[in-house]
Amino acid sequence: MAKYIFHVSTNAVNSTVEEVFEIPDEELEGLSEEEEEEVVGKYFNEWKADKMADTWTRIQ
Repeated sequence: MAKYIFHVSTNAVNSTVEEVFEIPDEELEGLSEEEEEEVVGKYFNEWKADKMADTWTRIQ
């Protein structure tokens, strides 16, 4: 398993979320660097969507 550290944060103090994320070797085998970045990016975006919620509310 290939291991990556995924991070998300805001400019607020103590808002960082980090997690070691593993991707099966079979998904990365034989890929070019660019292709690997696409696969890892897909996993990262899914992970990030699970960790973050953003909304807005009209107050006036």
